[in-house]
Amino acid sequence: MINELEKKSSFNAMSDLEITKNSIEMLRYRNNRLAYALGLSGVALSLLAAFVCMNSMNPENFQVIFKIILNVFILLFGFLCCEKAKTYQVRGSFYLIGLGVICFFRILWIPLQLMTNYSAYVAAKAADDVEAMNNASRFLGATIINSDGQVNWLPADGTTRGLIAIILLVLAGILMIVGGVIGFLKAKKLTAYLDSLKETK
Repeated sequence: MINELEKKSSFNAMSDLEITKNSIEMLRYRNNRLAYALGLSGVALSLLAAFVCMNSMNPENFQVIFKIILNVFILLFGFLCCEKAKTYQVRGSFYLIGLGVICFFRILWIPLQLMTNYSAYVAAKAADDVEAMNNASRFLGATIINSDGQVNWLPADGTTRGLIAIILLVLAGILMIVGGVIGFLKAKKLTAYLDSLKETK
């Protein structure tokens, strides 16, 4: 009876091991679609946040040009990282995590600056302080200052736009980081499995 239980437990252990090996073996023939989809969704949300911010900024401000260049870089580099994560490349997954972290730091830049300047503009307008209004409006775009309350799909409220951009950047950062972590873990598993095959030869 004991021998039968030992054989059964040994058989179950071997079965679990075979299942694990088979699942890792399948990684050689299947792309990492989950990491790719998560990363690409993060890049898309990051660009959407950029559109919200740029639509709210004064186009004569030098930061607009810099932000356009930055987002073109994020688009191209992010897409490249997603492609590498899809093919189980550790470096691509690692860079994707880095882009996700950058998204969180971007919250401290344009969105908060937009909300701060808009609040200053509203306060100056209520106090009828022309000089303070001019100083605050240097950063704000005409879609906010000269709006009747609604601009296409965006509300003409700098605070609301800033919150929308923050939410989009948070979601983008989370998706990129999760996608990168999934890609990294699967890539490490596949690399270790391939190395074990080389050792057995």
